Amino acid sequence: MRRDLADEVAQEAWVRAMGAMSRFDERRPFRPWVMRIAANRAIDVLRDESRLVSLDGRVEQAAEESQGSDDDLLDAVRGLGTERRLVVVLHYWLGMEVKEVGELLGIPAGTAASRLSRALEELRHRLEVDHV
Repeated sequence: MRRDLADEVAQEAWVRAMGAMSRFDERRPFRPWVMRIAANRAIDVLRDESRLVSLDGRVEQAAEESQGSDDDLLDAVRGLGTERRLVVVLHYWLGMEVKEVGELLGIPAGTAASRLSRALEELRHRLEVDHV
């Protein structure tokens, strides 16, 4: 896990969240809102610093076969639904274990693992389709 990167993202996400509190809908849960800010910030930091971690051998292989770039992968991750994008960013880019991801999001570890698996399948498909 890149602890320095995770700390940077967490700090910046918190600052952004506090700056956006006036736009927060108090009728909605706070945790998913903050996590979405953190996930989006993590993607931005990775793009800015060109620090991509291999998501999964299957997705990496699809990207190589399609001769896609890191930007293609980031765009594919951005295109995931919020739930899937969060588990991908938390697990692969911030280095959290699936169990930790589940705890953080308030879902069972099996649900986190399922979302992660479906996200990887969707990413593979997106990368294959975008470059066929």
